[in-house]
Amino acid sequence: MVDINKLKAQMALKGFNQRSLVAEMNKRGAKIGENTFSSKMTGRSQFDCDDADVICEILEVEDPAEKAEIFLA
Repeated sequence: MVDINKLKAQMALKGFNQRSLVAEMNKRGAKIGENTFSSKMTGRSQFDCDDADVICEILEVEDPAEKAEIFLA
């Protein structure tokens, strides 16, 4: 389960909202729509490992412990 609050905080810290993060993810090869991303943010579905890797790259989350805190909560 994703810790949505930590993910949102990291997004805000780096100046992203959901729409801009999805756009950046798609620029980097992740094929995800805004509705799908929203479903993942609300817990209706799960982020896969590839999504998590791209998000961490974009948000500059490099520490494995921090990644785990966000995506393995």
